[in-house]
Amino acid sequence: MKRIKTILFGAAAASVALMTTPVLANATIDLLLQKDVALEIIKPNGNTQLLFLDTDGTYETTRGAKGKWTVNGEDFCVTRNQASNFDGRGGKKTCGTVLEGKSVGFSWVVPSNAKGDTKYTIVNASRK
Repeated sequence: MKRIKTILFGAAAASVALMTTPVLANATIDLLLQKDVALEIIKPNGNTQLLFLDTDGTYETTRGAKGKWTVNGEDFCVTRNQASNFDGRGGKKTCGTVLEGKSVGFSWVVPSNAKGDTKYTIVNASRK
């Protein structure tokens, strides 16, 4: 069984996506680095955002969060920029264990908190 850790993918002003989830393996990250592929995150309250990875080691969400990402062995880590620190969580590095070889359309659900589950899906999506 894969390890599960807490991961922070910053979200928009009032909502930060703090999640505990198995994350993505290198082959899956390679997929997410493609131009029109993103990770869709749907929070229990219905708020949705897309997470886009860039080949220069940065990420951005459709809700305005930006930062850096790295892969170290099985760990996928993100560090949110201080510049997008609207909630006091900028600069925090968080990591999660990778899942291997996932493709567009793959979804998983993770219990977020007492308010419900967060759903993650690898999707075809274009940046605006």
